[in-house]
Amino acid sequence: MRWIGFFSFFLLLFLIYYVFKISYSDVSYKKIDEMIEFKKYDEAINYIDLKLKKYPDDGLLYYKKAEIFFIKEDYDSSNIYLDKSIELGFPTILSYKLKALLCEKKKDYDCEKNFSKKAIGIDPTDSEGYFILAKAYFNLGDYKKSYENFKIAYDIENDDNILLYISDCLYNLKEYDKSINILKKLDEKYPQNTEILFKLYLSYKEKGYHNNSLYLLDKLYSISKDPLYIYEKIKYLYEQGDYIHSFMEFKKYLSLLKNPSKDEISFYNLISSKVSSCNKN
Repeated sequence: MRWIGFFSFFLLLFLIYYVFKISYSDVSYKKIDEMIEFKKYDEAINYIDLKLKKYPDDGLLYYKKAEIFFIKEDYDSSNIYLDKSIELGFPTILSYKLKALLCEKKKDYDCEKNFSKKAIGIDPTDSEGYFILAKAYFNLGDYKKSYENFKIAYDIENDDNILLYISDCLYNLKEYDKSINILKKLDEKYPQNTEILFKLYLSYKEKGYHNNSLYLLDKLYSISKDPLYIYEKIKYLYEQGDYIHSFMEFKKYLSLLKNPSKDEISFYNLISSKVSSCNKN
């Protein structure tokens, strides 16, 4: 992979040049990062604006300003300063990745895909670039390409969080056994994690593993005490045609609510009528 080495070397030279160039300025990027870390966003913006008057061609300052506005969820302002950063040509990879994330916020997934590809084109070893690209493909419904890019991101970074996204891809590709294998390993590593357990429940449900599905729903409720897991169990039992147990769970669910919605009451009445029909027969 000689071309990867070439790009990495070129990127290193560019970074050295840029760091050397700004090393003589009085801009403290550490100070900016600390202000961002402690959520002193207005203070950070004021500091950046002050430095931009002296260094108007500093792309990194524009990038930092764009980053702050992104955190503040002011995506239009973030986009303005990010475009200026890209125009000045540094920091290119960071700017492309942030631009891709802005595209995602605007639900422009083709744009997200294009800018993440640009970032990867500069540094083919950047895990985050593949991760963002995989999310773009996932949002576009191309789960196969999404899986492929999440896999590359995981091979580079070895981050367990990426495995959750890989399991989502496999679920959507109807590869339920593979999804279950990943989630079971994650469950062993992170016991009582409700996100992992719920995804595992969904895969068990699709495989038709009735007992496993019910066990996980009960476990999820015992961990979180969230009535929504009881409601999920009600729906599951109803879909299985087990109206009596679904009705019993519904009574338990309603006892935990102060104000059930009209849809919930309507669903309760529907199940009640199903139970009445069963008793008559």
